[in-house]
Amino acid sequence: MADVNSVSAVVKDGKVQNTGGTKDTKEQEKAKQAKGYDKDSFLKILVAQMKYQDPMEPTSNTEYISQYATFTQVEQMNNMANAMSLSRASEMVGKTVTITQTNPDTKKTTEIQGVVDFVTYSGNKAFLNVNGTNYNVDDVTQVIGDEYATAHKNAVDFMEQIDKLPNLIE
Repeated sequence: MADVNSVSAVVKDGKVQNTGGTKDTKEQEKAKQAKGYDKDSFLKILVAQMKYQDPMEPTSNTEYISQYATFTQVEQMNNMANAMSLSRASEMVGKTVTITQTNPDTKKTTEIQGVVDFVTYSGNKAFLNVNGTNYNVDDVTQVIGDEYATAHKNAVDFMEQIDKLPNLIE
């Protein structure tokens, strides 16, 4: 299997063309979309751009620096978003959450509700353990406050007690 972040370049009239990667399989395309490009991929593209530039009209150094600065800003914003997501997940420990998942094949939506026992981190993703199963933090649709959860539990218990009372009207 080829490297997911490999870069090949086609040059036409002194400019790098985007060929769309016709040799990639569907799985490789999905992996590229999910992972995106990292700093190494960007540098490979930059080197290819420098290597295949038109010698009669070379690209200025300021353009390369500008591209690199933009890439660095995007990378830092991505890192900050990941850190926020991980922090948000840690704050959910001990809280009642609702997790909504959609089956991609059947399009059926299921909701799971429970208390977050602990959080695990894998590949810059946070996973919440609810009822012994790990769920992606991105699937959380509700975080239920402690007071509401207690009041709801009391109401359910009260209704169960009422249902146990004998029926006086016959």
